[in-house]
Amino acid sequence: MSEEAKNKTRVMIGGREYSIISDEKTDYIQKIAIELDSRIKELKDAYFSLSALDVSTLAALNIMDDYTHAAEELKNIQEEVEGLRRALRDMQLKTTREKDAYDALKKENELLRAKNELLTSKEKKFKKAYNE
Repeated sequence: MSEEAKNKTRVMIGGREYSIISDEKTDYIQKIAIELDSRIKELKDAYFSLSALDVSTLAALNIMDDYTHAAEELKNIQEEVEGLRRALRDMQLKTTREKDAYDALKKENELLRAKNELLTSKEKKFKKAYNE
């Protein structure tokens, strides 16, 4: 993307103003900056004796922990979805086979009914001719 098409967004993180140039929309940059600032403030309040660098490092560590858990959960969900897709394909194949078997039995049943009608008709003619 060209430099002119990038978005420039001013954000406050940890009491400092930053200018962020990104392909992302300004609203998105603001949203993640607010979240980061909130995490840094929480850590500053909990560990007031830590330096800004230490607080930022803890925030980064917490964010990476969240990210790693989310990535693992996503992987598990993707594996589950793939398993469900395989099960669906298997069920579709089984359903197709069973429908084909049903159609074949239905056709055989129709042929047997026709043969039965023909034999019943011949039987009646035979009985009529034999009884007379």
